[in-house]
Amino acid sequence: MAATKPVSPLQLVHSARVFLGPDDSGFDSERIWILMHKGERRVRGTIGLRYYTPTSLRQDEKLLSGVLAHAHRDHIEDIMDHLTEHGDRELPPIYNSYIVEVLPVLTDDTPEVWTVDFDQNRIFYDKHGLHLMYDFTLPSSPIRLYRFKHYTPLPHPIRVPKPSPTMHSLDMAPLDVIPQQLFDLVYRLVSDYHNNWTTAGFTTEDYGLQHLAMGILSCFTLNFTTQAVCSENLHLPSYRDRASPENLLRWRVWPTPPITPAVSLGSTHILFTDRMEEATSLVYEHFTSRVLSTKTSNPLAIEAIYIITSLSELQYFRKTSTTICSTPAIPFLSAAPTTPPSKTAVCWLLNAIHGHAHPLTTPIHRLPLELHDLILQFACANLIDRAVIAALLDIGVPFAWKSAGKPLRTLPLTPNRNLTLDYSEHQVMFWDTYVGMTYQVQDCERSCTCPGDHVPVGAAG
Repeated sequence: MAATKPVSPLQLVHSARVFLGPDDSGFDSERIWILMHKGERRVRGTIGLRYYTPTSLRQDEKLLSGVLAHAHRDHIEDIMDHLTEHGDRELPPIYNSYIVEVLPVLTDDTPEVWTVDFDQNRIFYDKHGLHLMYDFTLPSSPIRLYRFKHYTPLPHPIRVPKPSPTMHSLDMAPLDVIPQQLFDLVYRLVSDYHNNWTTAGFTTEDYGLQHLAMGILSCFTLNFTTQAVCSENLHLPSYRDRASPENLLRWRVWPTPPITPAVSLGSTHILFTDRMEEATSLVYEHFTSRVLSTKTSNPLAIEAIYIITSLSELQYFRKTSTTICSTPAIPFLSAAPTTPPSKTAVCWLLNAIHGHAHPLTTPIHRLPLELHDLILQFACANLIDRAVIAALLDIGVPFAWKSAGKPLRTLPLTPNRNLTLDYSEHQVMFWDTYVGMTYQVQDCERSCTCPGDHVPVGAAG
């Protein structure tokens, strides 16, 4: 039997996996501390300076150095308490001189994660695109980042606890109870957002899953509003966002490892991973660490729905404390701009998110469609926002993606922005921020170029 080839010390399995999403309190932190000892893990996020500077980074080094320099292995619990509960008291006043109001998702930054593993005697420093590691002893010499070594994170081993009854079939797919107009609206939004991403030349290999994942998921949750922009308003700063590709990269990106992006919507949990072979392991880990930790009088009655997706593939799970069943992984989004999203995958994800609310039967559903449209006009002035309300409630005439009888098109991602004189354009605002989705009427007979924009070649004499 051949000897097992030793793993390079610079190729390491990160000691922590933390599930983190916009619904978690630590998501808006500028940095996260993860401390591990004897299987126990403590996670703490802190908000301080908006962006890291060399000075603020040195404060992290100073804090770690001060705590570990006089530490003894018998006092690790005290060390963990100090770092997770009292660490900020050791920081200089400038570190917490102000708290910045940040959006939970759209902060356009890459926070840092410090992992102190007392079982491996290692400190990990992870930022998007940067992974460093340092071996320490107790008591430790001063911690300096320049002494850390670059390492390549190896995938976590696939860990499945004791065998449980498992079913794996397409019959496990969620029931399709979503209204057709809700499916049609979301399918168009997802297709347009994904087309913007692919035509911009972006790939998840270059930018990670989270930029594209958060935008796509916001289309499914319909967590957006739209603002109508007409040519008379172009001088106002709030209406001058350009449809440039960079707007698609405004989402907060956490380093992976150790962060696994996870979004919980009630009993449905959506986890993003670039290794679909880890799907079952992720479901077990998340269910054990997050779902079973919730206080309930009957833990055996807990049931959770999981969508595990790499964006190119998607898999649906249903997990209880004793059983797990799933569908096979199916295609979802293609890397080719001309290939539309899988209708089956869109249907599964839509039903996992919105299926609990349908079918709806209310007094308004017994009214004529003409009254539906009248109610919707009073409820909302913007036609796309009105279409969202109609789709969620399954009322009114399905949205035809037209304005004043003319088809709406997605504005190409280019600084050259023309706005028709007769029709408004509609900017989609995720989390009150423009992220590169604009719809215009297909009418090129009368248009104006936005002030300050580049005039396309040949457009002016």
